[in-house]
Amino acid sequence: MALAPVFTGILSTLFMNERFNVLGWLGTLICFMGVALISSCVNFYKYGWGFSV
Repeated sequence: MALAPVFTGILSTLFMNERFNVLGWLGTLICFMGVALISSCVNFYKYGWGFSV
């Protein structure tokens, strides 16, 4: 999954004192939710419509 930009942003806030605004944190949250949704649907045909989140 494409989480490298998200981890770069989070690590830059922790170690380089960069600031995220509200849209930055919202984008990070949406990205994590999208990755969770995609990774929970990997076995769609085997297990049906259920999510494993």
